[in-house]
Amino acid sequence: MLASWLFWTAAGTAVLAGRLASRGRQPRCLMAAIQVLVAAILPWTSRPCAAAKGLLQTVPGEVLGPAAMLLTSFAVLGPLCISCGALFTAGSTGLRGDGILRQRGYQYGVPVGSRGLRP
Repeated sequence: MLASWLFWTAAGTAVLAGRLASRGRQPRCLMAAIQVLVAAILPWTSRPCAAAKGLLQTVPGEVLGPAAMLLTSFAVLGPLCISCGALFTAGSTGLRGDGILRQRGYQYGVPVGSRGLRP
């Protein structure tokens, strides 16, 4: 499962968001659209994960084999992880485009004082 999560997240980061973020003029709108997409995909990802054992006709107490587990997680996690990888790239591009990360006194886009975070 970890391998499929890493693969699909990297694919979303590299392919989808790299092209969208470089062409987009409003990175915040792109980030909001991807967040809505993630919210829409999440319920449709959790249902097949729960139903996988029933679809593969396993008996109670049986654990899926490595091949079946890898293929199931690879197929089910794809759309969600691609969207999450695109969300990471869109957020990073949005912060860079605003110039927040280059300003002195800002940590991750949040103003930081000498004694920690300011209200």
